[in-house]
Amino acid sequence: MSKFIIFGGANYNTLGVIRCMTAKRIPFFLLLVSTSRFNMVLLSHGVTNYQIIKTEKDGIDFLLKNKEQNQNAVVFPTSDKAESLLDIYFDDLKDIYIFPHTSFAGGVNAIMDKCLQVQLAKQAGLNTPETIFYTRGTKLPVKSIIYPCIIKQANSTTGQKKILKICYNEMDLKSAIASNHHTQDFVIQRFINKDYELLLIGCRMPNGDIWIPGVFKKLRWYLNGGDASFGIISTKVTQYFQQLKEVQTFLCELGYVGPFSIEFGIENNTPFFYEINLRNDGTSHYFHKAGIFIPYIYYLASINRLQVSDYAIRPIEYKFIDEFGDIVNLRATDLSVLQWLKDLKQAKVYKYYLKQDVKPFLAIAPRRILSSIYKLLFYNTL
Repeated sequence: MSKFIIFGGANYNTLGVIRCMTAKRIPFFLLLVSTSRFNMVLLSHGVTNYQIIKTEKDGIDFLLKNKEQNQNAVVFPTSDKAESLLDIYFDDLKDIYIFPHTSFAGGVNAIMDKCLQVQLAKQAGLNTPETIFYTRGTKLPVKSIIYPCIIKQANSTTGQKKILKICYNEMDLKSAIASNHHTQDFVIQRFINKDYELLLIGCRMPNGDIWIPGVFKKLRWYLNGGDASFGIISTKVTQYFQQLKEVQTFLCELGYVGPFSIEFGIENNTPFFYEINLRNDGTSHYFHKAGIFIPYIYYLASINRLQVSDYAIRPIEYKFIDEFGDIVNLRATDLSVLQWLKDLKQAKVYKYYLKQDVKPFLAIAPRRILSSIYKLLFYNTL
């Protein structure tokens, strides 16, 4: 059977893929990007064969150096930077490895541009917020900006993925641009006063089939603006989202093959496209309980062992909670202690905890608990 190589950092995204392939009893090699002495993912009982490297470029060098024994191996990136470099070295890798891609070198990096994503999404018939692309040093189109707005970097491989700031006036916007001096290109969008967010998770297969088996309805966020910390996982996709045809058109236009997630803000029952992530989503392990194993399905489809039409998903819904991060919402929102305890008890999946693989959770629990308590006590000063 072909090899499976997990390529990414020591985070919950990588841990989720490890747990996926361990559950499906697929041997894998972990190419771990880290400069830390402590890597909680290595405590997972599924990790038996790995190599620690300092940078994603070191990972590419490793793949090229070991190409003879890895012919037809599937490389599965868990970060934008890992995916970006696989794309840059597409021509050197394509005849040896199988990995998420478009049809040419640089194609994935091109469609990682958030402004291009918004343009293509709009052409496909999806609702998009008013969006402006801005490059540092050029004239700010002040008359075209609708406030409040959000500002974020145009490409997630060059800095932080999260929203940099919500701006309520021109002074806020100029301050945000000035304070994020490592970013040159920005996306400025009308702020969507969302009721909740919706994430579609799926994969576009090598044969062109598009598989969108689940949704994540995000109801709370870490520090009220970071990763989702509480919500509902569901396989009843059409119950939550009615524009799958437009999404399929959008994906075909991108020409991308591989795992993805698409994020929408829901305002007055209308979904507004935010962005598409062209790699495994960090939430993918939240869907394991629903029978959705994105890395496993991509692997089987890539080696011609599966047609997604043969993979049935049962109707199911359950709650997810970030067992450490969500506690901050006791200060960030009007969430009561009783409701939080109820949500914690009713949740069926967690960000880190897994009964069958508890060591990574136990290793990070003391530090995460202390961090959450600190943020809970000093939320207003953060």
